[in-house]
Amino acid sequence: MKDLSLTTEIVIFSVIIVVLACSIFFIFRFFKLQKSSDSSSSEDVLKDIENSIIGTLSTYNDMATQLHLTYVILGCIAIISSVFVTTFIAGSTATVSYRDYLPFVSFASTASITLITAFNLGTKANSCRTAWRYLDYTFSRYKTGEITMAELLKAKFEAETILGGVDFQYNPK
Repeated sequence: MKDLSLTTEIVIFSVIIVVLACSIFFIFRFFKLQKSSDSSSSEDVLKDIENSIIGTLSTYNDMATQLHLTYVILGCIAIISSVFVTTFIAGSTATVSYRDYLPFVSFASTASITLITAFNLGTKANSCRTAWRYLDYTFSRYKTGEITMAELLKAKFEAETILGGVDFQYNPK
C-alpha cells in the first residue's frame, strides 16, 4: 500500500514538472530574437520589405497567442492548486491521501505564480498583441496607399519598441 502511494506521488510530481517545463519552454521560445530577412540581394526591395512585415506580423501573432495561452494555463494551475491546498489544508477535512499531495500541489501553485510574475507574462502578452495590432493597422494603411514606405518602416520600429525586451523581476520575500 505504501509503494502505491509513493508511485502515485512520483507520477503527480512528474506531471507537475512536465507542465511547468512546457510552460517555461513556451516563455523562452517567444523571447528569442527575430529572424532577419533571408534575402541578401533582391531587385525588388519593396516586395522584400512587405514580405518581412508579413513575417513579422505572423511572428507577433504567434508570440501573443502562445504567451496568452501560457499565461492562462499557468493561471489555471495556480488557481486550481491554491483552491486544492486551501480546501484540504485543514486537519479535519484532510484525509491521509490528500495530505500526501499537498506539498506537490503547493509547489505547482507557487511555481506557476512565480513564473507569471517573474516574467510579467500578462503584460508581455498584451504588448505582443498591441504591437501586432499597430503594425497590422499601419501595414493596411500602406497597402491602401494612405502612408509611405518610410512611415511603414517607422511603424515597424515603433512596434518593436512596443514589444520591448524580456522582463525578469524575481523578488522573493
